[in-house]
Amino acid sequence: MARKCAYTKEMILEAAIKLFKKEGSDAITAKNIAKELNCSVAPIYSVYLSLDDLKKDLAFEIEKNILEENNVHPLLSKMLAKLEVYDTDEELD
Repeated sequence: MARKCAYTKEMILEAAIKLFKKEGSDAITAKNIAKELNCSVAPIYSVYLSLDDLKKDLAFEIEKNILEENNVHPLLSKMLAKLEVYDTDEELD
């Protein structure tokens, strides 16, 4: 029997980041990420309940990388995180 390859959240996210860098945000689809990983979309949806969840993680990683590259002061980073929380709270109203 063929051995199964397990795709981790990190592997999927890394493929999404790579795809984003190459082709931009419009290319972030389950099908394109699966193609990047050489698999079906099943492993993606077994790790992420929705593509929106994956995109949230992707946005967080991109923001984190930008902050690290620009050596932004940690207090500014915390302020940005709080703004995101407030922004999310408004959507719930």
